[in-house]
Amino acid sequence: MKRKRRSSVWRALIEAKTRERRRVEADIEAAQAALAEAQAVVEAREDALRQAEQRMDAHLRSMDDLTTGPSLTAQAYLQYDAYRMQLDGAIAQAEQAVAAAQGVVAEREAALQAQRRRLARLDAMLERCRETADRLDRKEDAERELATEEEAVEAILARARYTTTH
Repeated sequence: MKRKRRSSVWRALIEAKTRERRRVEADIEAAQAALAEAQAVVEAREDALRQAEQRMDAHLRSMDDLTTGPSLTAQAYLQYDAYRMQLDGAIAQAEQAVAAAQGVVAEREAALQAQRRRLARLDAMLERCRETADRLDRKEDAERELATEEEAVEAILARARYTTTH
């Protein structure tokens, strides 16, 4: 009957940690995809903010033209001012949307870094487990070799005693 090696428990632990490592790697891939998606949202929101700012700039230029023109009615000024307020609101909303999207990016970056730290800890643990299992295997192999040598010496001595007594 073949005897179980002392390192078998460590080898089983290595297999379990290797499976966990694969799961963490999959989690990292998912976190990277989520981060890329969040970054794309930030870019889209920044584009929307730039467009709102461009509309405001164009409106302010047309308002300057209106105020420097020959005839400025109170009604026209109030309409332009009301539209400017709408544009201010749109810019404020776009800025809030950008800030919220950047917050999501920061959260996802933190989650990704946490997964990477977890992977690094697993790698270190796996390395220590492998070293321990290998050390136990080497020790067991050395003990087995020593036992084999002792048996060989005992057999030689027994044969020598047998031949000298007969």
